[in-house]
Amino acid sequence: MLPLSLLKTAQNHPMLVELKNGETYNGHLVSCDNWMNINLREVICTSRVKGLPISTCRDSRVVTTDLKYVHGCLQWCKNTLKYYLSSFFEYLYFTFYIFDNFYSTTFLKKIMYFLHH
Repeated sequence: MLPLSLLKTAQNHPMLVELKNGETYNGHLVSCDNWMNINLREVICTSRVKGLPISTCRDSRVVTTDLKYVHGCLQWCKNTLKYYLSSFFEYLYFTFYIFDNFYSTTFLKKIMYFLHH
C-alpha cells in the first residue's frame, strides 16, 4: 500500500502531523497533493519545547520537506486495506472467469477437434 494512496483515503479524518523541528499539527486532513503536501483544517499547533498549544488556526498547509511523521486513526487504514483487497479479489475473480471460459470452451474445442481429425 503506497503512502500517497493511504493519505488520499484519510481525507476528512483526524490526524496528527509531526514536523522535523518538533512541532505537531493536530487537525483534519482536507487534501493531499502528489508530492504529499498536506492541507489540514481546525488545526492545533503544539510546541516541542513545552508541549503546550502555541496556536490554533482554521487552515494550515504542511510542506513535504518539513514532514517527519503522520499519525492517523486506524479506521482509514482499515478502509484502504479493505478497498485494495476487494479490488484485488475482484480482479482475480474476473481473470479466472475469463481464463475459465476461454480455455474450457475455445481452447479445449480446438484441441479436441485437432485430436479427432
